[in-house]
Parts: sequence; structure tokens; C-alpha cells
Amino acid sequence: MRKNIELKTKTFEEVTYIAKDGQTFTDAVACLKHERYLTLVEKLDQLEHLLVRTKEDSRWVEDAPCNGDENMAHHIYTWYLVENEEQADLIDEVFYTDLSLTNYPEIVCIERNDDSDYNGYSCTLSGCKKNVEELFGKFGYKVTFEKE
Repeated sequence: MRKNIELKTKTFEEVTYIAKDGQTFTDAVACLKHERYLTLVEKLDQLEHLLVRTKEDSRWVEDAPCNGDENMAHHIYTWYLVENEEQADLIDEVFYTDLSLTNYPEIVCIERNDDSDYNGYSCTLSGCKKNVEELFGKFGYKVTFEKE
């Protein structure tokens, strides 16, 4: 019997996917999800100046709307002042909504399940006003709104 020892080198191909921020992934789907997240962060930054703030302390308004739908305590409600179609399109793109606004400016509420979910539901402040007027009208009241 003879013993033969050979040193062999094996080569293999490793495919990696590199996101636009340089992060490396071995899975294409994970890389695409990460890039989608980066794009959302960029677009959310563009929306920040549209956030409606309270008059008392300039915090973002986070109150649930009076839109006739069920309001969920664990949901996130964010209000935006939308002044043109371009801003409405950006909100639609980020939150997968269809605002279909016809009048500007309009205050819009986006409702999301949590911080990781960007699938939003939308309603407008003018729609909320209409719902309140209709509700109180059923009880014989006339409601008027006046901006301070």
C-alpha cells in the first residue's frame, strides 16, 4: 500500500447582492426589501415638513380622526398638510394609499398598524368635518367650524 497526499484547492462561486448603502446580502429578496426601506426613509424625510403640529407645543398631531371608522389604540395616526398633487403622490407612494384629492390644501390623516407597516389608510380633515356634521345633524344640531 502506498499513501499519496495531494493538496487540492476547490473554488466556488459566491453570489452576493449589494444594496445602495453598501450593505451586503446573500439573498436577493432581502436586499430588495432593505433598499425599499432605505427609499422609504428618504421619502419620509421629504414628508416631514408637511407634518401638522399642535398649536400649543409644536408636537406632531397624533390624534385619531373622527371619520366614522373604528379607531385602534395601537395604530399610529399621522396628519399631513398636503398643498399640491406632487405631495399627495408622494404620500400615496410611501403609504400605498390613493388620496384622490381634488382640493388643495387639504389636511390628511394616515393610519398605520405600527412603525414597521407602511400600508396606510387615509382620510381627510374635511371628510371628518362632514361626518361630525352629519352625526350631530341626526340629533337636530347644526355644527359649524371656525379656525382660530
